[in-house]
Amino acid sequence: MLCMLLLITCIFLIHKRLKKENVYVADFGGFVRIISLGIIAALTVEFLFLRFATDYLRVISYILYSCLFIVFVVLFIRKIIIVTEKEELMQYTYEMNEQFEDLLYERTKEWRRNEHNDYSFFQYFPNPIVYIDVDGNILKRNSAAEKMIFGDMKHIKELPLHKDFLQGDKKVQDLIENVLKGERRKFDFSVYDVELRTTRYFEVTSIPVHIQAKLDSMYVMLKETTKAMEQEKQIYELAHYDPLTKLANRRTFDKQLTTHLTLADEKDRNVAVMFIDVDRFKMVNDTLGHDVGDELLKEVSRRLVVAVTSTTLVARLGGDEFTILFYDFMNEKELIKMSEIILATFDKPVILQEHVLKVTLSIGIAIYEKGMDSATLMKNADSAMYYVKAKGKNHYQIFNEAIARHYQCQFTIEKDLYNAIEHNELILSYQPLFSSRQSAFSCLEAFVCWKHPSLGIVSSAEFIPIAEETGLIVPIGEWVIREACKKMRDLLSKGYPLMKMFVSISQKQLEKDDFLEKVQSILSEVNIAATYIEFVVMESTLVAREGALKHKIEALRHLGICITIANFGTGHSSLSYLPNFSFDTLKLARELTEGMEENDKRATVVEAVLELAYLLGCKTIVEGIESENQVEYFQHKCHYMQGEYLSKRLSLEEIERFLHEQ
Repeated sequence: MLCMLLLITCIFLIHKRLKKENVYVADFGGFVRIISLGIIAALTVEFLFLRFATDYLRVISYILYSCLFIVFVVLFIRKIIIVTEKEELMQYTYEMNEQFEDLLYERTKEWRRNEHNDYSFFQYFPNPIVYIDVDGNILKRNSAAEKMIFGDMKHIKELPLHKDFLQGDKKVQDLIENVLKGERRKFDFSVYDVELRTTRYFEVTSIPVHIQAKLDSMYVMLKETTKAMEQEKQIYELAHYDPLTKLANRRTFDKQLTTHLTLADEKDRNVAVMFIDVDRFKMVNDTLGHDVGDELLKEVSRRLVVAVTSTTLVARLGGDEFTILFYDFMNEKELIKMSEIILATFDKPVILQEHVLKVTLSIGIAIYEKGMDSATLMKNADSAMYYVKAKGKNHYQIFNEAIARHYQCQFTIEKDLYNAIEHNELILSYQPLFSSRQSAFSCLEAFVCWKHPSLGIVSSAEFIPIAEETGLIVPIGEWVIREACKKMRDLLSKGYPLMKMFVSISQKQLEKDDFLEKVQSILSEVNIAATYIEFVVMESTLVAREGALKHKIEALRHLGICITIANFGTGHSSLSYLPNFSFDTLKLARELTEGMEENDKRATVVEAVLELAYLLGCKTIVEGIESENQVEYFQHKCHYMQGEYLSKRLSLEEIERFLHEQ
């Protein structure tokens, strides 16, 4: 009975424990079975003990009780251990379940967020994107694709790509076939938009989607690059073409020239460069404005392109300078013929904004010779063009050795002219002027020349224009005035009956603010009266700078220096300035008197000019006297005569000998 009470107490405690720990019913049943087995065993032993109560049996019953108790305890402990382990396992499982639920929640939340982001990225991406299957059917598309490609076809959910995706263009169909191959590719294509009447450029990127190493679908992204292509085209055109005339620019011309020179050496081809300059273009710009000047350049470029053949390259280097590259011609005669065609193209006047312009060109041509580089070829063509300008413009010239020597000489003159005064290389020569009425020598005119160490005697006609351009005419002119005054003083001190020393002065000298002070200083330094000096001023100088030089001329005359107007009747002559200037002598140019014996009209013009000078109260000089007939003709019609027939220009020693003989 004691055992039964003990077993019942254990059952109660175990029940309480299992109920408290929330152990499953199956575990509690196990405990009940063990305890029930113990109770049955105890009751059986007790029954036998009461039924057969002998000492021997009691001993045996005690032994059985003990064994049963031990078995019961072992089974009970084993079950306790199993329940405890199961409790721990259930607790761990519960905790893992909670963690799994939390992880599942976070992953689900993240997946939904990613799905939303992917959808937003796909739907609102600025470029069109379509998602297609392996057959080319569109499974989905973003709003940009609908707007750009499909327009009002939103209701069609499976639009076959090969049927409606920019249909009808073979290039597009070929590109689509490449997309459907399932390779990750990027390529460009263009289509002509009939509605916009322009070419549109696109970049296509295809991204395949593989599932278990098998192509399942593809994303196709379409990006319009029309603006980028237009900008790239503009950049290319700015880099290679002239923005005003749309001709090739210097960079393109130089590149093509280098290429064709290489081919000329390899394949024995003829190459030539033509340099073209628009004559008097600066005058058009200065008088009519740059707008008219730009329009003129456009018209010149248009006519040049029309005039030349297809085997040429016409370019604008800058300003009013154009070049033409000839890379497939037969001989020099073909270049001459082409030059004549170009000049003839401009026989017809150019009409711009109601202005009628007569346009002429100066053309220089250089032909490639084996071994010549592009810079030398261009330089030769440029030199030939400037040679044409110096000879009167509106013509063409092929570069030759004579031109090369001429410009080499010009370069040497310009380079060495800076040291000519310092090295005492300038010298004066003198040409007598004869009084026509007395038939006697009375005046001298000073001319400067240059005794160059290697070139010999260089005439003023060769280096004075260069001195004018470089500004050296001012110190050279000052030197001439001083040396002429010194020589005049020496001749007067020796008793020679001279009236005047004529000295030429340039426009740049007159324009100098300190010119009057320099002249006064020289006269004072040399100690000679101003009345013995007469300055010779070119008519073109007075015409060009009439208003600015008027007070300078009057100030010189106020000092006592007489003024002669030279080269009267040539160039852009104008009679309107004559009443505005005070001058003493009018010098008729050689060009005005040449051939007057055979031309009565020319003789009439000369006599009219002489009569005009008489009426203006000034003296006259006729230069270029080359015959006795001219001496007799002008003997009583002018004041002074000058020319090779009467006397050539004389050196310092020769002039004294000449005066002594007179």
